[in-house]
Amino acid sequence: MPYRTQKALLIVSGLTLAAAIVSWSRSAEYEQRVTESPPIHPAAPETKAHELAFSAAAASEWIESRAVVPAPVSPQTLPPPGTPLVEILDHLESQARLGNSAAACRLTADLSTCADLARSRALRIMIDPTRHLITDAQPANEASTEALTTQLDVSIEAMATIENSMEAVKHMCEGLSERQSKDALKWLYQSASSGNTRAMAEFASGKWWQSVDTIHHPHVISAYLRDAQSMAEAAVTAGDRSLLTVYGIALSGLPQPFNRSPLSEAVKPDPVRARALLIIADREIQQFPSEASRISASAGGLSRRSALEQLNASLDMASIHRSDMLARQLQSNFDRKPPKTAVWGSHVAPRFGPENAIALEIDDCEP
Repeated sequence: MPYRTQKALLIVSGLTLAAAIVSWSRSAEYEQRVTESPPIHPAAPETKAHELAFSAAAASEWIESRAVVPAPVSPQTLPPPGTPLVEILDHLESQARLGNSAAACRLTADLSTCADLARSRALRIMIDPTRHLITDAQPANEASTEALTTQLDVSIEAMATIENSMEAVKHMCEGLSERQSKDALKWLYQSASSGNTRAMAEFASGKWWQSVDTIHHPHVISAYLRDAQSMAEAAVTAGDRSLLTVYGIALSGLPQPFNRSPLSEAVKPDPVRARALLIIADREIQQFPSEASRISASAGGLSRRSALEQLNASLDMASIHRSDMLARQLQSNFDRKPPKTAVWGSHVAPRFGPENAIALEIDDCEP
């Protein structure tokens, strides 16, 4: 990779980290809510996707209405990819509220893509004045000023490249209000509750936990603590690979060096099942190396390899035998569902967003 490209990526990463820190500070009050939540009683592992409904009264301020059983739908009933959202938003929202998981998934994918574009634009707007401020404020130190402005110029160029690559998205996002663009998390949960496998996995991962979106949709915290484990089980049972490491480490009950993953707060430890999932994660990466980017290598700072070693050392032989048998049994879920060749949606440019951004694609919205 060219040096300038590497440099741009580093700067963009730094800016994204700064934005994440701001987001974290704004969501502190919701962390307090989590500590005051009642005891968690996760649903049984065999819970089916259409049984993941939660009390409408508890979420009346979050989602106006929803259906318990998802309505059957084919991809042809949804508008063509790239259609301006302002033209189809009402239609998609009404369909999503009726239990159409594909419509809710489409809303999630399109709104999160528009949020990526808005984030790119905001960073670019912030960088340009900063360049002039540095130039004006530090005339005495020309070498330092030149180095900083050069870095900012590279960053501005990188942001412009990102925006240009998302040209197809601009038309889709025109006219969307700032409030509407923050609803991706709401519709992610709706799609997951209506039975979309990828939405269940994305929601259960909890990677959006400290994003600013939780401020706009506070009910998501209690909904997550209640439904994350049953959604994770449903996704794994359906053959979704993305949760294997994150869910396995959460179930292990092992200490995590950094902040515990959100999923660890919402599940009841089961070391036998945890070990089985981590074994499958290793096998899947060996069989499908392209899936390494989708199957996380760690969670909460604890690597998959370290977790497996600790579980092997702590479990007795009978438990290890049960875990091996369970791994063989669960493996069939993944053998029946080979990975998709297209990881990213084909109708838009590559996505831009921090690690806690929702990454649901139109390709994931097929029933």
